[in-house]
Amino acid sequence: MNLLDAPFSTLHIDRRVEGNLDPSEVHERQRQLDQVIRAVGLAKGVSYADAYALVADGAREAADAGRPVTVRGALQAMGADPEGVGQQLRALDAATAQVEKTLEQARPPQLETDTAGRVLLDQKYDGRPKALSADGVVLDEADREDRLRRARRLNPSAYDGEQGRRRWELEDSLHLRAGLDVLKSGELARGDELAGTQAAGHAHQLSQQIELDARTAREVRQLDAQSAEIAQKRNSLQESGLRFLDAPKPKAGKSEKKARRKRLVTALEAHGYDDATIDAYVRLDSRISKRVARTGMTRGDALYAEAEGAPMPPKTLGEVTQAVTRETNRITQAKAPDPAPDSPVQRFELENADLHSRILKYAQDHGLDYQQAVERVVSGKAIR
Repeated sequence: MNLLDAPFSTLHIDRRVEGNLDPSEVHERQRQLDQVIRAVGLAKGVSYADAYALVADGAREAADAGRPVTVRGALQAMGADPEGVGQQLRALDAATAQVEKTLEQARPPQLETDTAGRVLLDQKYDGRPKALSADGVVLDEADREDRLRRARRLNPSAYDGEQGRRRWELEDSLHLRAGLDVLKSGELARGDELAGTQAAGHAHQLSQQIELDARTAREVRQLDAQSAEIAQKRNSLQESGLRFLDAPKPKAGKSEKKARRKRLVTALEAHGYDDATIDAYVRLDSRISKRVARTGMTRGDALYAEAEGAPMPPKTLGEVTQAVTRETNRITQAKAPDPAPDSPVQRFELENADLHSRILKYAQDHGLDYQQAVERVVSGKAIR
């Protein structure tokens, strides 16, 4: 029977009707309920009492909700995983089968006994007396000595010495005359005891292994849940980051820069600053904007850098490219120079038109605009 789908009422026995049930049925129900409670405790990592309370509370909640009051329904009502409990039930059943097999293999052969558990003499078994007198005395001397050794092995203090020998021979002959082998009875009892001890040790080892496996399974489930949560957060952050990177960034065009400068000038004028102060503020704002664009620092950090007199970072490649492009466009769109130019720069451009590309590269490499690069070449400061 699948205990998960068994009605809880078939496992939980009402004390008022327990007396009306067969004792073997009561024992089997109690064993099955014990297996269920142990499996819940292993799956949830709680004590036996807490596991019993969890199942009982779940059964009541399932009944109140009108659902079938099975072990599965009780577990689901309390938020427990029935499949995890089922896995532990299978592990416990497998361990029980192994312990029963160990006990069966370790137990001595079972013989017919009377109601008191004493072995009946009228059957074949190892260690049975070979020949007896009418009074139950063992006739074979070697057989008699062997039975004495076996008796002393079972109870050394009772049959030690000559007096113990006489006591044993009297007890043995009385039982043999009555058709009972008290020596074999004691050996079977001792064998059953040793078999029980061996089976109990095996059961303890299996129980420890089941608890270890259950704890490992709980830790693995916990780690899996934490890993899933971390992965979900990581994916969420990555998606947010991608959305941020993919979002179009507004560019500060000329109109926006003019509007910003206008707002700054308007605010300064409203506070009564003169034109020279306003012009200084505008230049400072322009330098802060450049520093922010070139370094990526905040405007506050850029302001501190200006106040401390930090050198302006070199122009970015984009700024140089833009400057060179503007200068190239200016030269391309400019009118033809006068035949006799007055400016040394104009004269240099006319005489060295083939160096135009080299000047552009020089300006880009040294962070200069085109005019500055030409002036350096004219003045001889440039490395040709």
